Amino acid sequence: YCPSIEDKIVRFKDKERHQIFLEPEGHESDLVYPNGISTSLPKNVQEKFVRSIYGLENAEIVRWGYAIEYDFIDPRELKETLESKKINNLFFAGQINGTTGYEEAAGQGVIAGANAALKLNSKQLILSRSDSYIGVMINDLTNFGTEEPYRMMTSRAEYRIKLRNDNAAERLTEIGKKYGLINAQKLKNYEDICTERTKTEDLIKSKQLVYNFKNTDDYIHQIKSCFSEIAKTDDRILIKIYAENLYRNYEKRLLKDIEILKKDKELIIPRTLNFGEIKGLSNEIRTKLKNTSPQTIADIKRIQGMTPSALIAIIIYLKKPQDV
Repeated sequence: YCPSIEDKIVRFKDKERHQIFLEPEGHESDLVYPNGISTSLPKNVQEKFVRSIYGLENAEIVRWGYAIEYDFIDPRELKETLESKKINNLFFAGQINGTTGYEEAAGQGVIAGANAALKLNSKQLILSRSDSYIGVMINDLTNFGTEEPYRMMTSRAEYRIKLRNDNAAERLTEIGKKYGLINAQKLKNYEDICTERTKTEDLIKSKQLVYNFKNTDDYIHQIKSCFSEIAKTDDRILIKIYAENLYRNYEKRLLKDIEILKKDKELIIPRTLNFGEIKGLSNEIRTKLKNTSPQTIADIKRIQGMTPSALIAIIIYLKKPQDV
């Protein structure tokens, strides 16, 4: 969500500075996009404030800023299949559900489209929060709604350590197979990779060698040097094995954090608690906590936009011995 510069001035009037990123439009273009000053102010005002920026004194504006307003439904009126609770067979996806565009809109389109087709056979596809970021997003929207365009931030996901690019196929292919969303060739490719990966893992484990890897490339180089049998193995398979070993302990810690969330929901919030002292909380989260005055962790969890990482940071702070 990118608020306009005029909106930022109202919301963050206490700030004295604001970052603007000058992004080239392309290798062969002399156009530059000033990211951070979206606006719909009059042209003469736009020209004046753009040229007040250091380095842009002589800038020529080739496309003026403009605004687009759109309405949206309350996503809490939707099922997790993205079908309307009020009107059968009507599915919604995209910014109309209160999200930003791009990935958020595309992810909803996949789920809404799949469920529209699956409903013909009385089936439904619902991804869980532990399956994917799409599952996190739709669960958040349909349960808590949103007050501003929803962005799918990694901090919103309890299982974010497990939701990685390198294991996306393992997490989602079987689900896609179950609902007929993956064609035969892609499924065969996936099964071939799984077979090759199992063989490679077994081979590496058979020789209990101790390695010291600097990064993924170093891992691939050392493993292929030690095992002639996997010299031609697809690097993507080795990256998967490396990532799983790298994140294994982090995943164990993650599961402990999730247990903390489940166990301490009735933990009392002292009235004197200063949320500004808790490390790891964003300014947005601190503002929401200050404005709502929650009494328990369960109250905090119900605050719109609250993230699992923020909840865990608060719980750990409350349980930490305080200086008297």
